Amino acid sequence: FILGYLKQLLPKRPDLKLIITSATIDVEKFADHFDGAPIVSVSGRTYPVEIQYAPLAEQKDSVFDDDAQTEAVLSALKEIEQLDRERSGPGDVLIFFSSEKEIRETALAIRKQRFKDVEVLPLYARLRQADQVKIFQPHRGRRIILATNIAETSLTVPGIRYVVDTGLARISRYSVQNKIQRLPIEPVSQASARQRAGRCGRVAEGVCIRLYSEQDFNARPEFTDPEIKRTNLAAVILQMLFLKLGDIAAFPFVDPPENKAVNDGYKLLFELGAIDERQQLTDIGRTMARLPVEPRFARMLIAAAKSDCLNEIAIIVSALSIQDPRDTPADKRQAAREKHAVFDHPDSDFLSLFKLWNDFEVKRQELSHSQLRKHCSRNFLSYTRMREWRETHRQLLSLCHQLRLTTNKSEGNYRDIHTALLVGSLNQIGSRSEGAEFLGSRNRKFRLLPVSSLAAKPPRWIVSGTLFETTQAYSSAAAKIEPEWIEGVAGHLVRRAWSEPHWSKKRQRVMAYEKVTLYGLVIIERRQVPYGDIDPTVCRELFIRQALVDQQLQVDLPFFKHNARLRKTLEKQEEKLRKQAVFSDERRIEDFYEARLPDWIIDRASLLRWYGKEVRREPDLLKMHLEDLLPSESSDALQREFPDRTTLHNNPLDVKYQFKPGADADGATIDVPAPLIQQLSRKDLDWAIPGQVRERSIQLLKTLPKALRKQLIPLPDFVDRAIGDLDPALQEEDLLTILCEQARRIKGVQISPEQITVAEIPEFLKVKIKVIDKSGKVLDSDSDLEELQQRLVKDERVSSAIRKESQASRHPLEVSGMTDWALDQLPEQVEVGEQLKLQRYPALVDETDSVAVHLLADPLLAASQTRRGMVRLFRLRTRQQSTDLLKQFVAQQRAWGLKLPPFLAGKDVAEAFVFAVYCENFQLRDSFPRERDAFEQRLLDNKAGLFELAAQLTAVLDKLIARHFDLVRQLKLPVYKGSHVGTDVGSQLDELLAEGFLYCVPFQWLREYPRYLQAIEYRLERAQGQLERDSQLSAEIQQHWQRLQRLERTECETLNAFVEDRDTLSQIRWMIEEFRVSLFAQQLRTRIPASAKRLARLWEIAVGGAG
Repeated sequence: FILGYLKQLLPKRPDLKLIITSATIDVEKFADHFDGAPIVSVSGRTYPVEIQYAPLAEQKDSVFDDDAQTEAVLSALKEIEQLDRERSGPGDVLIFFSSEKEIRETALAIRKQRFKDVEVLPLYARLRQADQVKIFQPHRGRRIILATNIAETSLTVPGIRYVVDTGLARISRYSVQNKIQRLPIEPVSQASARQRAGRCGRVAEGVCIRLYSEQDFNARPEFTDPEIKRTNLAAVILQMLFLKLGDIAAFPFVDPPENKAVNDGYKLLFELGAIDERQQLTDIGRTMARLPVEPRFARMLIAAAKSDCLNEIAIIVSALSIQDPRDTPADKRQAAREKHAVFDHPDSDFLSLFKLWNDFEVKRQELSHSQLRKHCSRNFLSYTRMREWRETHRQLLSLCHQLRLTTNKSEGNYRDIHTALLVGSLNQIGSRSEGAEFLGSRNRKFRLLPVSSLAAKPPRWIVSGTLFETTQAYSSAAAKIEPEWIEGVAGHLVRRAWSEPHWSKKRQRVMAYEKVTLYGLVIIERRQVPYGDIDPTVCRELFIRQALVDQQLQVDLPFFKHNARLRKTLEKQEEKLRKQAVFSDERRIEDFYEARLPDWIIDRASLLRWYGKEVRREPDLLKMHLEDLLPSESSDALQREFPDRTTLHNNPLDVKYQFKPGADADGATIDVPAPLIQQLSRKDLDWAIPGQVRERSIQLLKTLPKALRKQLIPLPDFVDRAIGDLDPALQEEDLLTILCEQARRIKGVQISPEQITVAEIPEFLKVKIKVIDKSGKVLDSDSDLEELQQRLVKDERVSSAIRKESQASRHPLEVSGMTDWALDQLPEQVEVGEQLKLQRYPALVDETDSVAVHLLADPLLAASQTRRGMVRLFRLRTRQQSTDLLKQFVAQQRAWGLKLPPFLAGKDVAEAFVFAVYCENFQLRDSFPRERDAFEQRLLDNKAGLFELAAQLTAVLDKLIARHFDLVRQLKLPVYKGSHVGTDVGSQLDELLAEGFLYCVPFQWLREYPRYLQAIEYRLERAQGQLERDSQLSAEIQQHWQRLQRLERTECETLNAFVEDRDTLSQIRWMIEEFRVSLFAQQLRTRIPASAKRLARLWEIAVGGAG
């Protein structure tokens, strides 16, 4: 740099003479640089030096396999001993090494060889002053000096006759890539090798033994790289900018530096704040240029003045600017460490230096000059370097005062001191990664030196004074810091990245996670920060979407509450479709707010500021209306498909929808008043929610056996055809029946409702019933209507509700005390009630001496009661015939005597007999007269046949008694007691002759009773040798009989059991008896064709999927 400056100055100063002297420079290059300046060679007084080459690879019989260099040195010393014997006496030896470690190891090896009259002395820069001066003291015998390249140019060692040159040196080089001062061991240049050889030709002829080959020597560079190519150029660039020496690219360097080195210098100056983005000097840079220390240290001083800790930083910077004043002799390393540990600060090597300074200053005041030297010696401190430290500090502090950098009056705190250090060391921070290793900027890894006070317990974050690299990277001094301090002083260098912007309900603004890095080192990993200033556009989007649309905004504003209510209404509509955002489409809501909110509204605070002003002018500001949210689909269409109210038996009932998969209430639920529950049938629910019919049909068909299901695929297409154009009249049928019928008609596939498993369809497709009382209290609920009806038929709460509803809804038809037909008409059903429309079935009820008209909830019960009531009314109109028939049957009972079975004994049976005669005579099994004229006509047409019919029934009972008497005796035989046949026959008789059978069994089947009992006799006869066959036939009968019993129990427990065709059900009951005859007594023949297939067809017609 100085030579370049002089190059520019010489043309302006003709009187200025420049003389450059050196023993190792490239004189030709220098002469050319200064426009062909003359070269004057002055030879010193030297003696010839013999050069010998002894490459390490050529050493033989090595005994130091792990250290060939040490072996080569020992071999060279033995060679020197041989040369001494040929000369006039022993001469001193200077051996060049590249490191202190090599010197210590070689010294130990030489001493082990026990050379005669030999003194071994080390010589290197960090060696204590007292040890360094030993090389100048008189001595006897041979002196072997082991030196680094300090003995090459820095000082002249007297009396050297021999030089051993390893050809290596540790040369300081700044790494532009890693931003670190490296100290690699490299082969020296030819000029340095000649300089080393010249050290043995000062007093006499000398010998230089080079431990490398001549070819190696000739291949080496002629001169050592100039320092400007091996150091950071920040200091040079700073001075050039300060002195206004122009563009560095045009500056006349003897050896111009590379562009990347120049750029690196500018980057460091920008890091320190010495220059701006345009590479112009800042005020800080001008101050730095006037401080004669490294730019980093100058920046620390300026920052310290601002942070009120200049006193401490001046002391620390002074220490860093000189060689470490603490001595650590190789042979007294532990003792030195113990003495130095007194000054250790647990968190900072810099404050350790500060403690050392304070201690020395106290001792300097207390002790004499000689005592102070002894104190330093005892504590392994270099007195010379301590004085150098003080002098450097004095000069720095004086310059700071001149630059008006004020010193602090009180002691600086830890944070301020280390923040000031950080300002100059932003490239030298580290975060502990694994073990004792630190990760620095640009993915650089380094360790603390063992002598650091932080080495035993490394902190998470440190700042380093100097990073250097030998075999690996080390920090010469370090201190614990917090990562937040870095961000505070490196704001112009850190890079910030933001992720996951989101609306914060707590802060009511958009926040994001910030990641802060410095030169690739993560300073802050994940910190929540406001995102408004970073990306207002995204903040606005998130504010609208999450705060307004998702309703996470915490405000008590009219528009917000209004819009929430509107959306709640529409969300209930969405539950019908089991889809979200169909009507309350978030995109539409976003568009609504987008169009009305100014661009700068990004959070709660900005909304409140704007809204408070605008709402005065427009009270309905930001209030949404239905048309703002509805898509093109018609709300009316949705209401038709998924009504909020459905009409069942002329009663509009509330329907509620929930989209909660897995929950009991998932799907549609109808609120049914308790008095109405028994009127409902499965077909009512099948069509209650039109929008579910298609999907329910598909799911029902999926439960079919695979062989049948395959014939209908694709199922959606089949369902669309099956129910798409369905005649509304067909909706009087249940869905299963229609699907089976349409499968037969469209596809020709025969399907029984029993093959469809309703229980397997998804729960949300099963319409739920919630039974409520008049106050709205839930009494029970279920998706299985029949099961619900069975539970509630015995529920007193439901019975009470029905009674109360009936009392409150009395109908004009309800009369009592009738002894003759007193009605204009007896309708099959009527509607009662005002608020609740109930279907009621008028029944003519037998009250013994008269009849009454009651309204019943169940049509079956109404028909049964009306049949008895009709019989009573006909008996009242034919009192004499009724009395005579009763007397005749009582007389017949006495005539039967001992043969009279229990099921035909008693007055009640006589009443049943008369009932059976009247019921059959006036044809009341199939229909009733419902008008006065029809009643009178039926009376007139049939009353004459009463006694003839009574005689026929008596004859049937006479045969029945005879056969029953014989069967009872036969079943008492031991062979039948406890047997399967005996048990089955006993059960059959119990069913045929159950109490009140004369009331229930139509006369046409009563006539067949004798034949049924005769068939039993045949069965008993044949069963003796065919028990297994009998058991098989019995099992075939039992599957039908048990099914019928289940259904009859349901009829008894439920007022309105699910039976599609009750006439067919009656046919099944008697076909089972005929089927018995066909299996066990074929010779008797059957009254009607009976078989298993015929029974199956009747079941399909009668009950669909029930049973």
